[in-house]
Amino acid sequence: MLLEVKNGVRTNSTGRGQIPRTLSLKCDVCEINFERPYMKCLIEASIHRCSQKCVYGFRLSDGIGGRGAVETVRNKPCAFCGSQVIKRDYQKAKNIFCNVRCQAGWKKLHPEEYAANTAKMHTPEVVAKISVVALERMNQPGYVHPWQGKHHSIESKEAMSKTCKENRSHDGEKNGMFGQHHSKKAREAMSKAVSQRILDGNFRPYGTRNKKGWFTSTKTEREHFFRSSWEEAVMKYLDLSEIIQTWDYECVRIPYDYDDHKRWYVPDFVIMYADNRQEMWEVKPEQFLQTERVLRTSEAGRAYCQEHNMNYLLVTRQVMKEFGIIVS
Repeated sequence: MLLEVKNGVRTNSTGRGQIPRTLSLKCDVCEINFERPYMKCLIEASIHRCSQKCVYGFRLSDGIGGRGAVETVRNKPCAFCGSQVIKRDYQKAKNIFCNVRCQAGWKKLHPEEYAANTAKMHTPEVVAKISVVALERMNQPGYVHPWQGKHHSIESKEAMSKTCKENRSHDGEKNGMFGQHHSKKAREAMSKAVSQRILDGNFRPYGTRNKKGWFTSTKTEREHFFRSSWEEAVMKYLDLSEIIQTWDYECVRIPYDYDDHKRWYVPDFVIMYADNRQEMWEVKPEQFLQTERVLRTSEAGRAYCQEHNMNYLLVTRQVMKEFGIIVS
């Protein structure tokens, strides 16, 4: 029974802030008076109980609360340690546990049953419903992700690193990715996504040893990111050459097969000459020409050029010397 709503008062220690409002209630089972923090649900509730003992006693005596007037209670052994645990008819679970520790221990011993139970709960319908609810919440005005702007402190990072080293939690079978492999479909999807990001200019796969930077072209009227001194030299040559009408960098995506998976090859340059001839250039050192991957990409590039009436050229150091792109 709701007796009174008490307003908050100022604290005695600092004199600042207010204590939240509280509710003065009377237990419907043992009829003692008690207090709870202010909650609207408690105001609207027709039944109030002061403790778990009164909750179960109330269900067993009067049957109010949805469990029925008569409720069967019997002892059942804990599925993990074997201790006797009280089970009621409304508890439909196959296994009963003493506490959370016993439940966790049982999960470790029976991972297949736990996975099966989880699969029953995570049906496609449930996942779709959760996704809709999550999107609606994130699209609300003023929504801020709980982790936004938060970072681990230096102390917490050191503690996590120490724990991982001591427990070797990322070694072998303890690693979450141990024995896992991407499917053929997933690899093809990742390769396609990366190649598209290269074309869009959002991703630049390069190492740390070569010269890198931006080159502003007067012919394309754009900035192009080069990943080696050779590519920079080729860009300067194409911009200054009078026989070159225009050119583009990493603008074509060509599919090919490598290691039994579909990949995407993005050649370096596509060139348009003044006489409307077109060529595709791939800048590559001589020592890489006989590798399996380069052989596959070159084959795919030549097939693409043949289909589009173009010429395919591997631009090595020797070719660059013959064209006058570099001196030595």
